[in-house]
Amino acid sequence: MRNAHLNIAFVLISLMVAGCAQVRSISGGEKDTTPPVLISATPETKSLHFFGNSFTLAFDEFVQLRDLQKELLVSPPLKSTPRVKVKQRTVEVSWDDTLRAETTYIFQFGKAIADVNESNAIPDLNYVFSTGSQLDSLTCTGLVSDAFTDKPAITTKVLLFDSLLHAFNPDARPAYFARTNENGEFQFNYLRNGQFTLCALSDENGNNHFDIGESIGWLENTPSTSKGDSTSHMLVTSIPRDTIERSFNYATDSSGIVKFHVDPWRPAARVKSISGDSIIQWIVADTLYATAFAMCEKRLEVAVVSGDKTLDTLSIQHIPDEINALKAAADFSLKMTLDDSLVVRTRRPIQEVVDTLLKCFIDSIEISCSSVQLNALQRAIFFEKKPGKSYSIMALPGWLTDDCGEANDTLDVSFSFYTAKELGSLRFKFDNEVLSQPHTFQLIDRAKKVVHELSPIRSLELTLDQLLPGDYTAVICSDTNGNGYFDPLQLNPYKPTELNHLYDGAIQVRANWEVVIDWSNLSK
Repeated sequence: MRNAHLNIAFVLISLMVAGCAQVRSISGGEKDTTPPVLISATPETKSLHFFGNSFTLAFDEFVQLRDLQKELLVSPPLKSTPRVKVKQRTVEVSWDDTLRAETTYIFQFGKAIADVNESNAIPDLNYVFSTGSQLDSLTCTGLVSDAFTDKPAITTKVLLFDSLLHAFNPDARPAYFARTNENGEFQFNYLRNGQFTLCALSDENGNNHFDIGESIGWLENTPSTSKGDSTSHMLVTSIPRDTIERSFNYATDSSGIVKFHVDPWRPAARVKSISGDSIIQWIVADTLYATAFAMCEKRLEVAVVSGDKTLDTLSIQHIPDEINALKAAADFSLKMTLDDSLVVRTRRPIQEVVDTLLKCFIDSIEISCSSVQLNALQRAIFFEKKPGKSYSIMALPGWLTDDCGEANDTLDVSFSFYTAKELGSLRFKFDNEVLSQPHTFQLIDRAKKVVHELSPIRSLELTLDQLLPGDYTAVICSDTNGNGYFDPLQLNPYKPTELNHLYDGAIQVRANWEVVIDWSNLSK
């Protein structure tokens, strides 16, 4: 009897272990990287005389939809967005629009359909049919690049319009859609015979025509070609400038100075006093500064004007600082190259300077120095610079006095300059293309700061010294109008975009080393 009980217990334990083994997940094995396979389409893809308003796609496994609104493109476009439903292994697409007669339709799903478990997407799945007796079979291929970044325009919408005017008409619809891949390439298939306006468009709001702030580029009279034709069309996009000033962002503080960004291509901006006070203003880089002279503890109403248009009115006020109203401060690094400027910045405009109160030292030995006004708030100090030496400046009280009679406190700063062995240089070699028309050169450091700019390039060689070791990039702009900066596409009157050329490769500056960059082809 006891043995019988033991046998029963053994059987029960065995069953329990077997049961546990059945629900335990299996470890190991290769990960599924295969996308779903289309088994059938109803009606069949490439059907002729299509007259329905739906079709169904069946796959070999359970599927899901991803980014459908972004991925699905229908050419020619339907008036309303088609309905797409997924049920286990099938995807059903339906619509309410009346289809055009004798027309080939292409439903491009991109990467919208993927399996459920691993999200493996089917690349470039298309469903095609014709409402007529034959499928259109012509193609159009090409490449889209961004004029400013000099890189492929990725996931940019490419459209074929019957005319250029349709690209700017919100009521017009494109004839065909496509989208660029990760290399900026696009391809249209199943096109009808004809000539189109080929248009690349960022289309931020998805309405299939150009809006202010979007990038655009086009080619008119682009023909559809046979599949054996190797013609590849090159499109370059840029964001046309909005010629209307639509917003104004400014900053001001208790110093009573207003500052705001200015675009060099817009009508000159200026600040004027509503009550008739005298205004001083100056520009540093792309920022305009303005204030009223000697507006001590006074509130002032000013207007910001661009051309004939008043952008805004605002109130500014100077509130003295209780500790040090002038607040003179060093506006430079504590270790510099010989090309760097030694600049002191103040809180309010400088009215009086007494350079006898400015003392400069090299290794604790006093040397002669002087200062020059750069703008209302900045004064540069000049003396003989020597690499590897320790310097200091001491500005005694009263060296600078601002427009409200406040003088600086003692300013004492120590600094030094890099030696030649700590710095590197670059020598660029160009070809004659940079001299055929104006070109602008910029060297940009890792922090995206322009460390050197030359406009225009006048020689086939350019040597840059006094560079900190590190990684850099370089850009050459085909500055066709010679204004010193990049100009995008202009719509009215039409002017093509200028092109930035980014050096294709790493530029590394090494200490005590000259690196030669052979840039003999601007397309590289």
